[in-house]
Amino acid sequence: MAKVGVLDHAIDFSDPTLGKHAGTLLIGEQDDGFGTDHGRLFVKPHGNVDYFHSDSYREVKRWLNLFAKKQDGAISFFERKWYKKRSLDLKFADQLRIFQINTHGTAMASIIAKKNPKVEIYEMVGLEPEQPRNATFFMSNTTETAIENLKRLPKRLFDRKMTDIVERAGKAFKNRYQRFASFAKEQGLDVINGSYISQIMSYMERILQKDGILLDAKQKNDLHHRLVVKINSGIKEAMSCSHNTLFVYAAGNHGDDIDRLPQTPASVESEQSLTVAAVDMEGNLAPFSNYGAESTDIAALGMGVSTIDLGEFYMSGNGTSHAAAIVSRAASLVKDMNPKLMPQDVKSLLIGTVDIAPHLKNKVKSGILNVDRALLAAKETL
Repeated sequence: MAKVGVLDHAIDFSDPTLGKHAGTLLIGEQDDGFGTDHGRLFVKPHGNVDYFHSDSYREVKRWLNLFAKKQDGAISFFERKWYKKRSLDLKFADQLRIFQINTHGTAMASIIAKKNPKVEIYEMVGLEPEQPRNATFFMSNTTETAIENLKRLPKRLFDRKMTDIVERAGKAFKNRYQRFASFAKEQGLDVINGSYISQIMSYMERILQKDGILLDAKQKNDLHHRLVVKINSGIKEAMSCSHNTLFVYAAGNHGDDIDRLPQTPASVESEQSLTVAAVDMEGNLAPFSNYGAESTDIAALGMGVSTIDLGEFYMSGNGTSHAAAIVSRAASLVKDMNPKLMPQDVKSLLIGTVDIAPHLKNKVKSGILNVDRALLAAKETL
């Protein structure tokens, strides 16, 4: 039985596709990440967060079901009346947004569990450190003062401040991933699915602005690059603590070339990691998908992917998140076929059995995932 960790938001294990796949819950309280570590990670039997028992959750699921019925022309008069009332409610629009955030982990777990009866899914909560709460550069609030402070800041001092930020961010991410990797090792996880892109640069900009420092475009690019290189180096080192685990990362949804604009954790380069771009039903790169001839290892379907069981219908979604979950599912099936395979072996089998797509040249390192061919190749290794 393959074990897959889902590094995401909480999972609703009451979803019909997931109940029998529930493993252990790893809860991560956010730490401040920069300086003193107040974080706490602990393991307990899986359970659902309060949101999954709320009226809001049930209402949104009902609305989504009725949306699908409306598309099929099967909605009744009273259902249509309720559906229309909710659709015009601005507060309900907020509920939809919250639902999308809170069910992301459930959606990814649903993809991994689909047609994968032996898989055991482990919920891992706590993606990344919070922004620092104790930055002390300049205590000013206005844009005018910030610009003035930037002008008066000597280059040597500015460089020292930037180096300090990079070092603290690198340490925070490394610490968090070391704990995830330790959990993976303890539980014997075969795969960890990471369907997210870090927002660390947004955190840094907000902190600097609060302290009266505005960065120009060149400084932003330089800080972004230094942060990603430092953080990804720490993540790679931390991953090696669980040498039997394959880490699968989404490439991201900004349509960027991540060879030129690297991201965390998508640009981590390791024999233990796979970065996944998204394609549509025809095998074309999805318009939103990040890409990179050196940075993205493989592509998989990332448009119109069925996820959460809504009762009468399944939700569907788009994103490199979905593509990564499909690859995590494939990796777990390959591992089930031959439990002796190491992460680098699973990675090689998935990459070595892709459908070659000439139109993805200079976009993806290999091609498009072919699960059936990968499983045949895994069977031949027995």
